[in-house]
Amino acid sequence: VDLGAFRDDSMLRARREEIAQLLKMKKDNFSMAYSYLSVVGGIDRARCEILKKYIKWDSLSGLAGKIAGRESQMEKGGRRVRITSSVGMKGRTHFDTFSECAEKSIVLSDEYGIGHFFLDKLADESERRGARVTVSYDPLFAKRVDALMLGDTSAVIIKGEEEGRLSEFLEGISDGEKEELIRLKAESNLFEKMAVEWLKKASEAHFLMESIYVSSMDFSRKEEFTKEFIARHV
Repeated sequence: VDLGAFRDDSMLRARREEIAQLLKMKKDNFSMAYSYLSVVGGIDRARCEILKKYIKWDSLSGLAGKIAGRESQMEKGGRRVRITSSVGMKGRTHFDTFSECAEKSIVLSDEYGIGHFFLDKLADESERRGARVTVSYDPLFAKRVDALMLGDTSAVIIKGEEEGRLSEFLEGISDGEKEELIRLKAESNLFEKMAVEWLKKASEAHFLMESIYVSSMDFSRKEEFTKEFIARHV
């Protein structure tokens, strides 16, 4: 099947230079977006290095084990992945799937960025006990649990700013280092927003280029072919 048969190549050749410019623009904008996201990654590594020195790991693991043990009678089945958030040309998009499905929610206050360490441990501990745990991963850090649901509807743990202060699991950290963590978090958010702006520009170039290809297509011929193809082979 030659789908190019429904396209007016002469029209595309006439706009070859414009298409090449849009392709370059799209590529360059994506490169800029990924450069900013790389900075976000560097900031995150610096933040994690500070946190790792002061987290009370035994206490954090103990809480994860306590919650997993409390829910140990829930459905069995191990870990499932259900992605609920993404980063794209519209910024961060999050769907409240877990909190909508859960009978109860536990929302964690996470002003210093410790939440993902806890969620990782809770997911591991629940999986170790054979309990069903559904996780969503952070769109920028693919191995980092971003949200978690125990069982099908038993409980949901999400990072937020309402209950359960995770800062209590930091010990010996100075006020200056706390301020540094807050500064790093603000910088990370800023560079992520800048990356999103470049993603928007890349998408604009993509859709402009797509409009050129759309204008060269004979969709009525394509629809006729589709109907004939289905009639012959289905």
